[in-house]
Amino acid sequence: MARLLSVFFILVFFFSETLLAKPSGYQLDSHAPTPCQALRGGGNVPQCTQDGRFRPVQCNGQDQTCWCVDTDGLEVPGTRTNSSIPQCATACQLQSSLRCSPSGHFLPVQCDSNRGQCWCVDHDGMELYGTRQRGTPHHCPGSCEVRARQLLHAATSPSPPSPPQCSEDGSFLPVQCKLINMTDRQELDLLHAFNTFPQAFATFTAFRKFFPLVSSYCFCSDSRGHEMANTGVELLLSDVYDSAFSETNSTRSFSESNVYKVLHRRTLGVLLAVNGRFRCPSPCEEERREATEGSNVLVPSCEEGGAFTSKQCQQGQCWCVDPTGAEIPGTRQHGDILFCGLSVANDCHSQRRAALARLFAGPLEPRLPSSSGGQDVSCRTLLQPIRDLLPEEAEPTSFLSVMVDVLHGLLSSVGGALEALAHSSPRRFQENLFGGKFLKNAANFNLSGAVGTQGVVRLDSPSSLLKHQNLVRSVSKALEDPAFLSGLHHTLKAVSSSGSASLRQVCACKY
Repeated sequence: MARLLSVFFILVFFFSETLLAKPSGYQLDSHAPTPCQALRGGGNVPQCTQDGRFRPVQCNGQDQTCWCVDTDGLEVPGTRTNSSIPQCATACQLQSSLRCSPSGHFLPVQCDSNRGQCWCVDHDGMELYGTRQRGTPHHCPGSCEVRARQLLHAATSPSPPSPPQCSEDGSFLPVQCKLINMTDRQELDLLHAFNTFPQAFATFTAFRKFFPLVSSYCFCSDSRGHEMANTGVELLLSDVYDSAFSETNSTRSFSESNVYKVLHRRTLGVLLAVNGRFRCPSPCEEERREATEGSNVLVPSCEEGGAFTSKQCQQGQCWCVDPTGAEIPGTRQHGDILFCGLSVANDCHSQRRAALARLFAGPLEPRLPSSSGGQDVSCRTLLQPIRDLLPEEAEPTSFLSVMVDVLHGLLSSVGGALEALAHSSPRRFQENLFGGKFLKNAANFNLSGAVGTQGVVRLDSPSSLLKHQNLVRSVSKALEDPAFLSGLHHTLKAVSSSGSASLRQVCACKY
């Protein structure tokens, strides 16, 4: 009895000190908008990068004029052109004290040879505190690590914002989640909650015992942790049951807990039902959306998987870009006869060979890299069970590319996928991943007990789900089909030595 009373008083103290902190605008990003984002309400909408910086080139959609801007968005004199796009220097190229990458980004490590010191910098070239040392740093903290450290040391008592969820390389995980008190819509201090009651995050049964009146709010974040438009959703926790994949051992952070993993998967499941993609929008897709909504002249081209198309063309000019969408200097030319491979060669001999190849063999396609040490992983074993699952008019190879995204979002590593397949029957596989029949219910427009009303993504009308209903049903069927899961197990077993590799990396499908 005394033990129960002590637990009761601990919970009362915890809720009074933590859950009753000052309200947080959890539906909106807590960071202030960047100068570029703040100007979007005006008449001439500036073009921003996915993380909120000014694009070096700005254009007027009405008179088709373009010009270069500096880091503050101010026009660089003498750069305005009509019906053409000027070649503009990046923020790094506009200064001379720091080193830049070939595409104009600040190199993450900067050095002073006179003093023999090196340090890490962020995307804007600002030195990261505590990284200066003699010699080259072995590791530079990612943007999420930097944000987490800032919050940890911030003097915002009594309730500092919850720390973000970071990946192993220090960047923001694509899906960020906050825990919300449903009685007053205040944000739970996630750091304090996890450090005080780590056992509560092992299973949902344990979580509900400690936090019976808490829901979650999850959203897709950009590279700086800002909430992407139309991706936030409130996920209710009352119907989530414990799965065979629940970890009993304590984890080091909330992002490693079973609670976060299930919330992450359910968020992507909602996006699949609404947008037809089991992933967050890519930087290219986000920039394209904003450019289209703002009627900008420069609208980036994206691959089907969301990456920037290596060749970008606007107003009769084409150029090559790096994976971040930044133009590679020396590649711009008039006309669309331009080959942008995995590595762009600009010397005369390389261009001559490429031109001759186009003349005799047609357009060149870059060769896809082999997976896991040179061994291509064939996905042919997955095509036949997919054909049996889909309607006759559906395209199996197109659906397989969707399933690669689904599998990557559910179980990011080969080792994790093999372990999950070994510890669950086909009938219970997806239910263990989602903590219930979440995906099946999404296909049947039945998420009333799983999704709340506070999110930006609204599922209260069947019309928002009707467009992708068949896709969600097919994905759900595949995740419980014995033939498909057996083929998946066989495919991944061939590369079991690459246990830490992602499913997207190893499944370079050859048809």
